[in-house]
Amino acid sequence: MPADRPRITLHALRIALRVVVRTLLGTAVVLNRGLLVLRQPWPFVIESRSFLSYIPAEERQLEESSSRRIQEIAPAPEGLPVDGSPTGLWELRAIRAQEAWAALDLRWSGRASERTRVKVGVYDGAMATGHPDLAPNLEDDDPPESWATAFAWLFGVSHGVGMMGIIGGAGAPGMIGAAPRSIVIPFHTLRSGRDTSLSAALSYFHARGVRLANFAIATAVPLGPALAVQEAAEAGVLIVTGLPNRDAEVQSYPAAYPGVVTASGVDNKDEPAGFGWGDLVDVAAAVVGMPTTAAVLRFGPLGLGAPYGRQCCNSVASALTTAVAALILESDPSLTSAQVEKRIKLSARKPAGMLDAQGRPVRWHPRLGYGVLDAYGAVTLDQIGPDLQTSVIPEGREVLLITGPAIDDILDTYLQPSRARDDHLRGVPTSNIATVEYRTGLAGWQAAPLEPARGPASRYARTFAIRIDGAVMRLGGTIELRAWDTAGNVSPIVSVPVIVRRH
Repeated sequence: MPADRPRITLHALRIALRVVVRTLLGTAVVLNRGLLVLRQPWPFVIESRSFLSYIPAEERQLEESSSRRIQEIAPAPEGLPVDGSPTGLWELRAIRAQEAWAALDLRWSGRASERTRVKVGVYDGAMATGHPDLAPNLEDDDPPESWATAFAWLFGVSHGVGMMGIIGGAGAPGMIGAAPRSIVIPFHTLRSGRDTSLSAALSYFHARGVRLANFAIATAVPLGPALAVQEAAEAGVLIVTGLPNRDAEVQSYPAAYPGVVTASGVDNKDEPAGFGWGDLVDVAAAVVGMPTTAAVLRFGPLGLGAPYGRQCCNSVASALTTAVAALILESDPSLTSAQVEKRIKLSARKPAGMLDAQGRPVRWHPRLGYGVLDAYGAVTLDQIGPDLQTSVIPEGREVLLITGPAIDDILDTYLQPSRARDDHLRGVPTSNIATVEYRTGLAGWQAAPLEPARGPASRYARTFAIRIDGAVMRLGGTIELRAWDTAGNVSPIVSVPVIVRRH
């Protein structure tokens, strides 16, 4: 018994401290209600969407100027049904989000039942989840404790709520995120007794079908073993993060882990915002004072607190990058984490700051990474059909085997050759093989059997094997083959001559 006394005493102190803290927070909430009339709208009807009225006039003007500028730099193709309605969010214009939405609508036109909603995990602290612009896209089977919600509202701790809004705000007509069809799954770190390690969060996300995990944090020490990040990527969970918000080159985690996409910031003119630089920078996105969702306390149809606020810096850049990754996966759910990462990098726009002395864009820049985030470019990156190779092997007198690998375009020449951080992306195609088809004579196209790749060539290659019987061989002529990728592109037709057997 004496040996257990210190343990019992410590447990009792822990319980007492928790009661005191919660009592103080509850008292603070009651006192704070008296000040709400002076410092925040109180109450506001939570079902009324008031985002556009919240946006100042200068913000709307900034959106219009950003729209004009993007049309000059990277205009949308003719015939793309882009919704030109105002959002009050210039960063959506800057990354061509509405063009990406229109391209996705065209891609899934007539196949709405096949269109998936990508699950995105958000790792953050006090995240009050009662906001109306988040509710349609929120999946939270482990909601925050009441004291944490009160804490977030009382002290204006809206970082996590803001990240969720930038990614998955549902709009119509409130705050709209860059990936408004995504499903947001929060991981609340401000919780009693919770393991908040990187490994625990990734396990939590993976168990819920999350494909993307936003970690808007930056620490000087590792958050866990790098193996956890590698295993998550292999399981289909891609981490997106940012750098510390200071103009320095630092070693930061989780940014320093291999396979993590790291975003830095630019202003509305695509110029570096001064929030970090160095080899860890993969891409840049808008960061300056973005309006987004804020923490509220919900009481039935009423909410307490300002429904919107501003977020800044590399956290915003990481959230926008996460949203673009969600749009890529919405376009093609078959893509792996590495393929999504590669698309983000290769589709980034090259601003004026990335031009060399001869006016040619460089591949990579220490402050801008591969360039400025481009949602439309990422969704429509793959415009080339697969590469189809064939081998003809006689199998006896009456059977001919046509086999070979099919793999989509690689585009490795656009990666920075000397950058070790991108080594895992070399040889990775931008889409996958959907089908290989063949036809003989006047017959229609038939699907060829696809087999897993054998040998160390590439785990993305798909091999096919077509056996042509004697009757067809005796007719002579050719066998035609073609391959489709998951982006909807077709390869050139490959013709294989058939040997005529003489008896």
